[in-house]
Amino acid sequence: MLGRILVVDDEINMLKLLKTLLTKEGYKVQTCPSPTEALRVVREERFDLVITDLVMPVMGGLDLMKEVRINQPEIPFIVITAYGSIGSAVEAMREGAFDYITKPFRKEEIILAIQKAAKYCELHREVRRLREELSTREGLKEIVFKSKAMESVLKLVRQVADSQATVLIHGESGTGKELVAKAIHGISSRKAGPFVAVDCGIIPESLLQTELFGHVKGAFTGAVQAKRACF
Repeated sequence: MLGRILVVDDEINMLKLLKTLLTKEGYKVQTCPSPTEALRVVREERFDLVITDLVMPVMGGLDLMKEVRINQPEIPFIVITAYGSIGSAVEAMREGAFDYITKPFRKEEIILAIQKAAKYCELHREVRRLREELSTREGLKEIVFKSKAMESVLKLVRQVADSQATVLIHGESGTGKELVAKAIHGISSRKAGPFVAVDCGIIPESLLQTELFGHVKGAFTGAVQAKRACF
């Protein structure tokens, strides 16, 4: 079941009607008489569904939907309007509205639309969870282990993978430090980018800066051509 619903309409009576109706059905409902106020509320609080009027002063329901989805692309919208037409319905659905209802509507009609939105949210969350689980398994599949210590290491890998933190991995030779580094990269949001391994131990100190950061032609004596860097 959906947790919180935001209702946006410039008609106060419609806001009262929907709040009374939906509250009796067990939903937590907050109302806003204008899209600009709704934008402020959405930035400060979390909602599972937005029900919005289509035609309102200053900003229409579809423009509100576009603004909200800049930061919350997954939140479903149900658009309601007294100016129903095939064209406006098609536009609403094309812009990503979950459902489109014309006024006056029956109680059963709005409840059914909300139930469908709740099912959609539930399925979407489950798909996302399964994708994340599959991505994690793919990123960690090269690491084979049995010990509790490695379980702790992989727990840390999952925690830091999508952060912006700098990670230092240390251990004896052959313990799998590079595998752990690859695992962190493989389950992070940066996995589509390259993973570059550099063995600094075999690079002379005098060449380390050039190897890591590169140089342009003529940067110093002997730089006869540009050097592409690891970074």
